[in-house]
Formats: sequence, structure tokens, C-alpha cells
Amino acid sequence: MVPNLTRIQSTRFLKLSLPLILEVTFVIIVSNVVVWMLSNYSDRVAAGVAIAGQVNNTIFLFFAIVSMGAGILMAQSAGSKNKAKMQSIFSNALFFALLFAIIGTILFFLFYRDIFSFYQLDADVQAYAEEYGLWLAPFFIINAI
Repeated sequence: MVPNLTRIQSTRFLKLSLPLILEVTFVIIVSNVVVWMLSNYSDRVAAGVAIAGQVNNTIFLFFAIVSMGAGILMAQSAGSKNKAKMQSIFSNALFFALLFAIIGTILFFLFYRDIFSFYQLDADVQAYAEEYGLWLAPFFIINAI
């Protein structure tokens, strides 16, 4: 059973969740705008970029979930006024986010053809997806932070 939130608790919840909702929404909107702009150039290019955008959005959501989990732990530590634990959570979260991002980037560079061949694309669309994916991959590290 879900407890009813008071008006103050709802406001606090909205203040905490709104930045996360906006971040994810803007990432999806930007990806869709890129595809829309490229569709004026070529449908094949737009299709390839859309597929690479899906892969990028999946990786972005993974890091958003990790960040959200770290944020929850930080909030609990802040509530208990445990600064040592907060510093430990922050450094561990940052270390593992960077580690996962570096490993993910390396794996993407090693297996990007396999990742995009999973979609069974035409050769030219796959080439566009691979090229755009290779441009996005180095930014996985920035997404992780």
C-alpha cells in the first residue's frame, strides 16, 4: 500500500524528481530533433542516426539509474548528517560510473558492428548508424558523470 503524501512531501518529491524528468526528456527530445533534421537530408541517414540514438539513449538511461541510486544514498546520508559516508558514497559512485563508462566505451568500440548488425539493417543504414555511434561513444564518459 502506498502512503499518502502530505502537500509538503509532494512538493519536496516534485523538487527532487523534476530535474531527473527534465534531463531524460531533453535527451530524448534532442535525439528526435536530430533525426527530424536529418530526415530532410536523407531518410537512410535519419534511420541510421535514429538507431544509434536508441543505443545512446539506452546507455544514457543506465547512467541515469546509477546516478539516481547514488543520489538516494547521498540524500539518506545527508539526512543522518554523516559527512564521512557522503564522501565515501560520492567517491565510490564517481569511480564506478567512470569505470563503467570507460569499459562501456571500449566494448562499444570493439563490438559496434555486432551491436548494429543485431538490428539487421541495410548496409548503408548500418554504415550511417556505426559512424554516428562512433561519434557518440566517447561522450559515454561525460554521460556517466
